[in-house]
Amino acid sequence: MNEHTNFKKDSRSMKAITIFTPSLKRGKSSYTLSSLLLCLLISTSTACQFTTPQTTTPIPPLPTPPPFNVPGERQLTDDPYLYESPVWSPDGEIIAIERNTDTELITGPYDQDWAIVLINVISGQMDVIDLGDGSINVDPTWSPDGSQLAFFSRNSEGDPKTSTNNLTILSLADYTWQQFECKTCSDPFWLRDGSILVTLVLGPLTEDKVQIGIGWIDPITGEVISKTPIKGMQDVFALTPSGNEILMVGPYSSSPSGRVLLMGAESECSGIWRYNLDSEGPIPFIDSTNMHECNPSWSWDGSKLAYTVKNPFSLDPTYLTIADADGSNPQRIIEPMVAYYQIRDPAWSPDGTKIALVYGLVGSGYTQLHDSNLFIIDVPEHLQPKSERGED
Repeated sequence: MNEHTNFKKDSRSMKAITIFTPSLKRGKSSYTLSSLLLCLLISTSTACQFTTPQTTTPIPPLPTPPPFNVPGERQLTDDPYLYESPVWSPDGEIIAIERNTDTELITGPYDQDWAIVLINVISGQMDVIDLGDGSINVDPTWSPDGSQLAFFSRNSEGDPKTSTNNLTILSLADYTWQQFECKTCSDPFWLRDGSILVTLVLGPLTEDKVQIGIGWIDPITGEVISKTPIKGMQDVFALTPSGNEILMVGPYSSSPSGRVLLMGAESECSGIWRYNLDSEGPIPFIDSTNMHECNPSWSWDGSKLAYTVKNPFSLDPTYLTIADADGSNPQRIIEPMVAYYQIRDPAWSPDGTKIALVYGLVGSGYTQLHDSNLFIIDVPEHLQPKSERGED
């Protein structure tokens, strides 16, 4: 464990730093996740022989898309950067979000421009998390009382096999932090019982496969309290029981108890699958034949579900949908008609009255141009959670 106190809080002048995380950044990476994780585990593996992605011609900048024209619409950021994965603080005052400031081309999971920023929902004030050690910070999640923020910090310089991957616990009261090494962890979710749920590699199976599991970490000691393999899955990507789709572990949405996860189907995010840790394996949850569903997000009480829907063609616009916790009674609340621009990563406010989301240009790979900004919208009253617990 390492403890530090030199957190910097100068928002506008600070440069965002880099990221490598064992999760694929929304499925856009030029490398496979299993290859990256195997590189950490098997020193002689040919999976460690990475090459620089070939530069492709980026999509030219497009006109700013029109507003959604929905109640309560607010744009919290207005810059040419790429934002991903917003998470609300429990008091609803701060949103932590990942940002990449490379305005040309994002080169992949080793890109040096990833960081976490904290955005005040009312004032729009932005503070960049910089630990001062050249590492990048990704995958933020709030403690149940909102006093701490957990995320993964990685120093990606040099040989990937020797790079560090630490779970960082930052105290917002005095800007001190502790770090615990968790080399193959990703996708943290701070549960209400105080533990932190993570995806992690349990070990190699063969030269080109690894066993993926779920672990629970004590944020005080950094110890893995318990861990279990994801049933029916023997690799980061694994065929579904029907054998015709590939599931992607992380990022996912968790039920309030942490016993039920929603995960996507790779690579076009073509469906949502449900995994109850107490059952035999992932099963189809929302998986239509003519549309692609993605980015599932349960409300904080677990009674409502938000997700995105789009035509299979990758450059078509996306729609924001709200449904009951079990996926029934879906209703579209945003239907933008601008191609190339997509809605992603919806996140419920703690009181269920608002949803934060990112909206912008998203290329089909890291080597294409990206930019997106953070928006907040009001949830129609009849679709707001009513504090009735959903399926768990």
